[in-house]
Amino acid sequence: SSGINAEYGGTPSSSMEYDPHEICLVSDDSMVTGLRHSNLTLENAQYCYREYVTLVETIIFGTFSLLAMILGIGGNLIVILATLKYTVFSLDSITMVFVRHLAIADIFYIVLRVFPSITVHFGRGWVLGKGICTFVANTVMISTLASMNFILTISIHRLLRCMFPLRFSLSVRNKATVLALILWGYSCLGTIISLALNIDVYFKPGIAACDIEYSGTNRTEVKTAAVLGVILQMMLPFISIIVLN
Repeated sequence: SSGINAEYGGTPSSSMEYDPHEICLVSDDSMVTGLRHSNLTLENAQYCYREYVTLVETIIFGTFSLLAMILGIGGNLIVILATLKYTVFSLDSITMVFVRHLAIADIFYIVLRVFPSITVHFGRGWVLGKGICTFVANTVMISTLASMNFILTISIHRLLRCMFPLRFSLSVRNKATVLALILWGYSCLGTIISLALNIDVYFKPGIAACDIEYSGTNRTEVKTAAVLGVILQMMLPFISIIVLN
């Protein structure tokens, strides 16, 4: 445990020294809700996790996450291969491009969120180090936003095909991949903002993951940027998807 703690940048300490109110972020009802990135050592993470999650819950959630990763990666790989090789039938090539990128976004989410949660459950704490904690917390939203943007784009495309069935030419189809890349770039804006504003990162036992925490800062500009980012990049696409479908 000493070597792993050294990698985290922390120092080993006796379990007798632990006080959840000093180490872990504790809610008003004395429930452990998070561990600040600056306090993230293996022992601290394991302590906060065990204060929040029982062994039975660990086994249940860990097994579920493992199955979700296997089925999710397998299913999305099948989708990607099918969209690449589906040339026999006259399917809508534009939709296939966006479905393929949607599957890629799902795989990214599984790698960035589900896989780390498996290591958390079976390691009973964050075992991947501070660097990966920061990376995952700031980049997992890319896959989430990309998925919403691709679903919204597919919905808009379907609507336009119904309204203007004769206006889709080969040149439009050839630009679908370029549009998909633009959507990936747009989905990165939230990550760029969180990195630029240096928003706090916490290990959260409740979701078995590292995540950014907007409420952990008192800076008004950070909270304002966070709210605007959520509205523009998540709520608007979500509402649009509901309306279009």
